[in-house]
Amino acid sequence: MASIDMRERGSSEAKAMNPRRFRILDATSAVAEHPLPMPRIGACQGLALMTTIRLWFGPIAVLLFIAGTLAIGAFTPGYSHVRQTVSELGEVGSPGQFTFSALLCVMAVCLAIFASAVVRSLHRLGCSALPAYFVVAMAISCAGVGLFSYPHPLHNIFGMSETVGLQAP
Repeated sequence: MASIDMRERGSSEAKAMNPRRFRILDATSAVAEHPLPMPRIGACQGLALMTTIRLWFGPIAVLLFIAGTLAIGAFTPGYSHVRQTVSELGEVGSPGQFTFSALLCVMAVCLAIFASAVVRSLHRLGCSALPAYFVVAMAISCAGVGLFSYPHPLHNIFGMSETVGLQAP
């Protein structure tokens, strides 16, 4: 049966040893060097990988919004990105009403996934999770704007509440 050599080593011997190797004593007491085994993806490493993947949903939400508003604006006759508000793309009766509402709801889901990763990352760093809560507020506001198309009165309330989400550092 092999065991790891745990003897104290002098500083010169420790410097000479490759730090990526360990010594194994086999049944004949002959010392052989073996490289460290490749780490398996355990529960902690798997969660860290999932957190990294979820952090990509923030930039994805931004790209979706930009591409979506440009595309819906291109298919809306007479729409100008300079002179008109984005809400006019999804107003009641417009050709892009349902597409714009779906875009904002998908964007809200992306922001919620992103916020969950931000909370985990900030807790791991020992920081406050307050910025993540601002992102959640933005996700809720975004979904509200998408569900209540202009000129519904709640559209403006959710639209104004989006400024809270913009406060996330």
